[in-house]
Amino acid sequence: VVIQKKGSKIAFLAYSEFATKNPFPNYPAVAPLDLEKMKEDITLAKTLADAVVVSVHWGVEYETSANDEQKTIARELIDSGALLVVGHHP
Repeated sequence: VVIQKKGSKIAFLAYSEFATKNPFPNYPAVAPLDLEKMKEDITLAKTLADAVVVSVHWGVEYETSANDEQKTIARELIDSGALLVVGHHP
């Protein structure tokens, strides 16, 4: 989804390590974790907005910090143009 406020457009993309399909078809989707597709989506979102925020539902239950794989993926998303990567789950 792209939101415009006070002259700025921000694109929000959402993904889940655990998603198989969108249970809410009338609302913005949460896509499965697919790094190449995520990078393509960021590239497209950058053409539509001034900034791209990526939200990722991932991780290991009861862990208190990101693991190396999450950090690597987040870095690739930032290198692809995301301004902010927000990880959440545990």
